[in-house]
Amino acid sequence: MTPSAGWVFDNQSNLKIPVLIMPRKAKGPKAKKGKKKAAFIGPMNKPPVNGGWTVPRSGGVQKKIESSSLARKAVPHIQAAHVKQTCTISNPFCPAAKGAKYPDGNNGGSMAFQIRGHYSFNAVSGISGAPSGGNIVVFNPHATYGILAPATFAGSTWTMAATMTQYNNVGLLTTYAQTFRVVSFGVIVRCISAVTNSSGYLVMGTSAPVGVSSAILSNSSQYLDQVEVPIFAGMEHSWIAKPMGLESRVFQGMNGSSDATLNNFNACTIEMVSGTIGATPTVIDFEYFMNLEFQLAASSGLAQLAPKDPGRNPVSTTALSGVQDKVGSFISGGVTSVENAVSKAAAQMVTDVIDGGLSFLSMF
Repeated sequence: MTPSAGWVFDNQSNLKIPVLIMPRKAKGPKAKKGKKKAAFIGPMNKPPVNGGWTVPRSGGVQKKIESSSLARKAVPHIQAAHVKQTCTISNPFCPAAKGAKYPDGNNGGSMAFQIRGHYSFNAVSGISGAPSGGNIVVFNPHATYGILAPATFAGSTWTMAATMTQYNNVGLLTTYAQTFRVVSFGVIVRCISAVTNSSGYLVMGTSAPVGVSSAILSNSSQYLDQVEVPIFAGMEHSWIAKPMGLESRVFQGMNGSSDATLNNFNACTIEMVSGTIGATPTVIDFEYFMNLEFQLAASSGLAQLAPKDPGRNPVSTTALSGVQDKVGSFISGGVTSVENAVSKAAAQMVTDVIDGGLSFLSMF
């Protein structure tokens, strides 16, 4: 007998889990010769508290499948799906993060969008009075302006510019978006100079949002967290933003996005270089990734084209905070290092959530 393909449907997270359905002969005195009925053979471990799963029958009619000795392998498949979704909202550099939405059950009909680009500077700022071989830049996870360069230096304090620089490729956002929220944001820092022109130190700091004309001490005492690393040719380090409160998951109005107004509820990064030497300044490149959702105006004819938002997935959203705590904001290395760290942490945190019983309370 040949099994047929089917799926298990998770009503909360809108995940479809592949299964096999094996036809078998009916048993009992009333069984008719040759008559067969479907036997669910997996994947499933145990049914949720509501008593079972739903799988499709021919003609689109669903039937309920109860737990049996033949159905013992669902949890690994479900867990893998939740790990993947957790990674897409916690690793901004993951290819799957492009197009990801925060799975909180929002029904606003949002569009997924990725802002990606580069910002580079010489380690010598050229600002009068600034430390020799020093420079600084701030990246705020905010659309569409969020990059902040220095304006002056006096004593031991950098004063940032009165306006922010806009991120790259935001035309679609500025044209159509009414509101937005950041799903994930990260920066990869690289030294792109030759060996003979690479020197000094890089301080990567995590801070509360930094607005225009802000004062930043060169001793980095205002950071929430920081790492200091030597600069060398081929150096590569990554930073991932963390949300600062529930407001980070609220859609913000685009009218608050200007070159002098910051409406940001995610931590930012302050990147400070010092101690570089040599006739040719060290060049540092910053590649940024901002994955966000935006909503179209209800009056817009395009609003009806917005795809359906993902269903509520408390397993992934609960695991997310654990992943962020476990991995932290700073990762030595680039895309591959971040992917390895986040994937490992996501697998562990999803397992902890499922083992803690949340799977049977809210994920099914």
